[in-house]
Amino acid sequence: MEASHLLGTFSLSELQFNNNGGSFRKGWKVAATGVGSCFPPFSIACYDIYDNRMSFTSIPDLKITLGMNEYLSVDVVKMKPSLSSDKLAIVIEDVMVETNGLDSIRPNYAATLMIYIQDESTSIPLECQVTPGALHRIEGSSQLPGKQLLPGFVIEQFVLEMFDVYGNHVEEGLEVQFQLNGFSIPGLIGSKHKVDNLGRIDLGGLLKVTAGYGKQVSLSILHGDKVTFKQAFQTEKRELRISSSISLVHAPNVDTDENEVQSSDGKLMLLQNSPFFNNGNVGNLLALVKYDEGLKSELCKHGERVGKLENYLKTLNNRKTDIELYMSELQDVSLFSRFSL
Repeated sequence: MEASHLLGTFSLSELQFNNNGGSFRKGWKVAATGVGSCFPPFSIACYDIYDNRMSFTSIPDLKITLGMNEYLSVDVVKMKPSLSSDKLAIVIEDVMVETNGLDSIRPNYAATLMIYIQDESTSIPLECQVTPGALHRIEGSSQLPGKQLLPGFVIEQFVLEMFDVYGNHVEEGLEVQFQLNGFSIPGLIGSKHKVDNLGRIDLGGLLKVTAGYGKQVSLSILHGDKVTFKQAFQTEKRELRISSSISLVHAPNVDTDENEVQSSDGKLMLLQNSPFFNNGNVGNLLALVKYDEGLKSELCKHGERVGKLENYLKTLNNRKTDIELYMSELQDVSLFSRFSL
């Protein structure tokens, strides 16, 4: 006799385990699986009013939904129903839930799998638990004073949000590994950190810049030996400059009426008005003057002064680096008590 012609009662007859399926908690009433994974196979039987088990000749219309709360439910479209060999049960396999709404049922992820039979005239509830999937992406949000950071600066707001492939925050306790370049987290023992109950890691007030000026710093997060997230920053560029003015020694004025000037090697240089150049066939000649020895001496003195200032600048840069490291150590001590795994 066909089940669609019977006024019987449908119920879950048995729940089966397989090696690749999920697990059950509190007996068979609660099935657990991860989003994007399949529930273990389960069977549906039909009984008459005398509690006699009835056989099926065909698979009735089935609809499955996942109810997460009073206002949110999703249709389960991936499933594979079939008749058992004795036709006494409908075996439903490969029931897969795909949703981005698991944040609404954190932290216990309790839900109800509703199985509707024969145009939703009959429904069977199955308590279940659907947890988020594996870590797929990480989003970082921070508020910085500008595009560049200063050495010793502590980022007051920096949150890393962890999502699975469907957009659900991952489960609490998921462990990731940090790689810090130019940053430090006072109090962090090792490189691993756990996700909190909101599916994120809050580094506000903990992430400190340890690199000097003009450096690139970065934070990378690894999960399963794969870099899932990386964000880089640039520290501010600064230079120490010393400006000095060099006074110029003016050359003496040359009287163009003079006829001759003696060069540095003692040779006599004839000027434009010399009687030797009165034939009009020779072009104008520029007046030549003897270098002023005082100018040479003054330039040498300024050269020595610039060399001394450059050495002094190097000394100041070395002292600046020592002071930055000392201030960094003092801030590490003050921030140590704020961090805990």
